[in-house]
Amino acid sequence: MELRFEHMPFPWLCPLVIISACTLPGCAPEAMVMDDAPQASFQEPAEGAQLIYGQVTTFRATVSDDLSPAGSLDALWESDLDGVLASDPPYDAGEGASYAAMSTGRLSPGQHLVTLSLMDPAGNIGSVSVSVTVTRNHEPQASITSPLGETFDLGQEVDFQASVSDEDQDVSELQVRWYSSIDGLLDSSPPTGSGLASFSSTGLSAGEHQVTLLVTDDLGDVAVQNSGVVVLVSESCNGSDDDGDGYVDEGFDVDGDGLPDCQDAETCDGVDNDGDGYVDEGFEDADGDGIMDCVDQEDPDEPADCDGLDNDGDGQTDEGFQDADGDGLKDCVDQETCGDLVDNDGDGLVDEDCP
Repeated sequence: MELRFEHMPFPWLCPLVIISACTLPGCAPEAMVMDDAPQASFQEPAEGAQLIYGQVTTFRATVSDDLSPAGSLDALWESDLDGVLASDPPYDAGEGASYAAMSTGRLSPGQHLVTLSLMDPAGNIGSVSVSVTVTRNHEPQASITSPLGETFDLGQEVDFQASVSDEDQDVSELQVRWYSSIDGLLDSSPPTGSGLASFSSTGLSAGEHQVTLLVTDDLGDVAVQNSGVVVLVSESCNGSDDDGDGYVDEGFDVDGDGLPDCQDAETCDGVDNDGDGYVDEGFEDADGDGIMDCVDQEDPDEPADCDGLDNDGDGQTDEGFQDADGDGLKDCVDQETCGDLVDNDGDGLVDEDCP
């Protein structure tokens, strides 16, 4: 009887394998069938690959055995730094392809020799190794370039721009989020391949905004940047403190009476009290000269005011002007009456132009 022993890394399997036995007289030894060890070849990752700590990486190898199907093979994945990683059995992928695979994000930083060992039912062992280096993840970088403390009017377009970068992944795959302390999430558009993160907005609310930029990589590491305070100033006359400065409707009191124009009422005083661009609208203008009666005058020192009209709307016509003949018509509008020997029109002449 011929015996063969092998020492194997699979402690749950017996290391004794009987190859052949022939003890009876005239017994001829059976023809021996050679059983080679399983074969494997790494598909990923590549030899010398640089891996990121915490990032899940798949290790995959094609496997084969001359006598046994892949599903009957035992597999053991090990790292020379971290020890046993997995023991998932190989699988048939169809069309004659068989694989052994495992995924892990638990490799510690450093250089690893990751080994896949395969054992067939006869106890033959084959192995293949790949060297990889695991480094810690670098946090993304971000820098806001606009806005930086400027002041804007309500409804004015504000351009937001920042440069972002990452040593470990494609910059266009970073997650970018812009927040306002007043309006919440403003934008989440991805950056360009050159690392420009930007958007524009005309919808920011009035007030002082603290703008925060969050840039997150695939592993969840975050870069945080804050801009200066952006103050949006645009007070409207509406009974509210639109610009958040503690004052209501400031700058809207044309007549200086302490009442904002939008709350003030028009009075007949020659002033645009309600700030609508019109003066004393709604009040009477008896003589139609465009000057409301309340501010119009009948000035005896102004001959033009003696016109037969109640210019100031007080119910009297041309008061204060001379009526030489006492007939109730002021001289400026009276006419000369012939034969009464009176200067009716107050021009210093009596019965002028009479025959």
